[in-house]
Amino acid sequence: DIGTKILPNADFKFFIDASIEVRAKRRLLEKNISFLHEKDEKCMLQSLIKQINDRDKLDSNRSISPLVPAKDAYIIDTTLINAEELLLKVTKIIDGI
Repeated sequence: DIGTKILPNADFKFFIDASIEVRAKRRLLEKNISFLHEKDEKCMLQSLIKQINDRDKLDSNRSISPLVPAKDAYIIDTTLINAEELLLKVTKIIDGI
């Protein structure tokens, strides 16, 4: 919505994505649950994967402002990079490096 509806004339637009599995693992880490047994963690991870997948489908297929990158957006997959690497990549794009 930001790049397509709210700021369609922005100088730089970024569409940040990652695999569903990595997004679910990151969400699990955000919850900072360190007391789970391995079996419980796997169950929670599978539940998060399903929730994220369901939400992505809803967001991408809604009739008003579907979740899609702007035509002129830089699409960045963060599956294999961390936040610092993302910042470096975005900064280089903005700086024209």
